Amino acid sequence: MFYRPGRRPALSTAGGRRARRIGAGGPLRRGKTPFGLLALFNRRDRFFTAQDRAWLEAIAGKCEDAIENARLVGQLAEQERLKRDLEIAARFR
Repeated sequence: MFYRPGRRPALSTAGGRRARRIGAGGPLRRGKTPFGLLALFNRRDRFFTAQDRAWLEAIAGKCEDAIENARLVGQLAEQERLKRDLEIAARFR
């Protein structure tokens, strides 16, 4: 996670107006291997707090779990498909 209290917010020109954008983010990991990034931007004129950081880390953990579960379900479905294909092929031997 990057969290830098006291740093000046970045300025963007979104929508033709100058707007402050304060960002926080961190990697999504499978074990120790990063596979994505969760980023959060704040237009309010304040920095992220330690509580905001804890919330973002909790959400990132839930996202990691959901993505890993989806990957495992897809893997299981592929294994079941291959098993059915092998059973069908065995009937024609």
